[in-house]
Amino acid sequence: MRAGIVWLLSLLLLPLAGAPLLRHGAYRRFSTVTRAVLAGMVGAVLFSFLMVVWSLLEWTWNTLVLFACATALAGLLRWLLKGEAAETRMALVRMPEDGGLTRGGTALMVLSVATAAAATVAGAATSGDLVLFWGSKAQQFALSRTIDASFLREPFHFYMQLSYPPLVTNVYALCTMVAGRFPWGAAA
Repeated sequence: MRAGIVWLLSLLLLPLAGAPLLRHGAYRRFSTVTRAVLAGMVGAVLFSFLMVVWSLLEWTWNTLVLFACATALAGLLRWLLKGEAAETRMALVRMPEDGGLTRGGTALMVLSVATAAAATVAGAATSGDLVLFWGSKAQQFALSRTIDASFLREPFHFYMQLSYPPLVTNVYALCTMVAGRFPWGAAA
């Protein structure tokens, strides 16, 4: 149970790493929640990019160093965009807040998450991709602390779709390294 909670909480590393870029003026028109989700996506891409580069350089993954590098890379990207901030602020108009629409959207989101959680707990939301591709590769990559090419070269593992983009697998491997093991229930 503890590994699952740690695994899920480690997903917070993604928006933390992507946050420097999302402080750019172009994103100020979005709500805080929207910026947090976008920062998470940016963080996931930066982490995965660095994990692939490190694998190509034959470096082993270190969670803290990856986090520091992903955050620094987001900060560098933010700095490179600094000249556009004034122009962007002038061009963008803040979206109006509609209380009813926001409350309705929030209620729909909460209902959707609750339904997905109930289906997962009931065992009705299994994913073939999780079992056959993402989870299995993430376990091995976390254990090896790199993209394990020798594991993927094994004829028995050809079904794992070697051409799948590594974003989900790398994020799962990152969380697995933090948690110490791959908790299948939490991943579902």
